[in-house]
Amino acid sequence: PDAGAPVDGRVDTGPFQIFVATDGRDTDPGTRARPIATLERAHALLMAARPDRDVEIRIAPGVYVGQAVVWRYVDPAHTTRFLPRDWTGSGTPTRPVFDGDGARMLFYLNRTSARSGARTNLEFHWLHLRDYVVSGITFASNRDDPAGFSSHNRVEDCVFEDIGNVGG
Repeated sequence: PDAGAPVDGRVDTGPFQIFVATDGRDTDPGTRARPIATLERAHALLMAARPDRDVEIRIAPGVYVGQAVVWRYVDPAHTTRFLPRDWTGSGTPTRPVFDGDGARMLFYLNRTSARSGARTNLEFHWLHLRDYVVSGITFASNRDDPAGFSSHNRVEDCVFEDIGNVGG
């Protein structure tokens, strides 16, 4: 089955889902049964599929070391969410941990690929980012240019630890 394939027998209803796990393989399709390993591969799958609905990147518990992605996929009509695999929207899930191991940043939104002035609609929930040299999540945009801003993004209940190059 393809990434975002019907879940629990549903056909093209609900969000387009891609599953990521520490034991996943980027040659797999990104389903719950056959998850991928990286956010970079999740991005490639979305760029190829271009689903016409909300997206969920469901991330299994564990520590993901050295991951980094330049993100270009945005959909002004739909939301892309990064969240723990089994979180239902209530309660406290086990946070996936992204350990940069000295990488510059985990997530860099390249705003130049979004339509002029359109919403970017990216959400990050219950993630733990640590040891990134520059930043954990960057929305590259120009707040003074209506054609180049990022909007309608949310970072909620995330932990940022040892981010930036100041300190020990």
